[in-house]
Amino acid sequence: FCPRNVEFLPWSDLARGSKLDRFRTVFQPIEGACHKFNKQGGTKRWLAFVFERWFYIENLVAQLGLAQFWTFDSDTMVAADLALREQRFAAFQATEQCRGNCLNGLVNDTCVVSGYTDWMLGLFENEAFIQQQRERLRTQDGLCFNEMDAWRHYRDNNRVTTTALGDVCEGEMFDDALAITKGYEVAAVK
Repeated sequence: FCPRNVEFLPWSDLARGSKLDRFRTVFQPIEGACHKFNKQGGTKRWLAFVFERWFYIENLVAQLGLAQFWTFDSDTMVAADLALREQRFAAFQATEQCRGNCLNGLVNDTCVVSGYTDWMLGLFENEAFIQQQRERLRTQDGLCFNEMDAWRHYRDNNRVTTTALGDVCEGEMFDDALAITKGYEVAAVK
């Protein structure tokens, strides 16, 4: 069953372009000594993927000629018509989740995505910035430099207008993440 003419495209169809090639050349995993994050393919592959997917999304946006789009992680359940909620976010270039740490939800200005990928490239090519991250991760050794760090850096340095999907708006809110309770009661069992 595939609702509303949803079409699934293989990632491999989107894995192209000089920006992605450049990213693959400059990317390096930057993590603290105690960073333990076991995802399929290992830490290095996972960290590369969380950045790379934005280059794929940029390619998809260009291929389809999109002016705006919704994006969520693959474990997000969408249970309502998102188009009915777009007007409330019209004043923002994009929405965020993960306590304002990740670009997620509605992207009203697709230039945000190309700016974000350009910014990622610039960060990985900036040796002083890379060294700052290494220093940070000596004391925050359970963490890593990831796409959320890059997003905050891009957003804050480029005055991207955003709003958090986890904030109540017109009597509704989007779940931020299961680990972020925001004071709501959480069931101990499913």
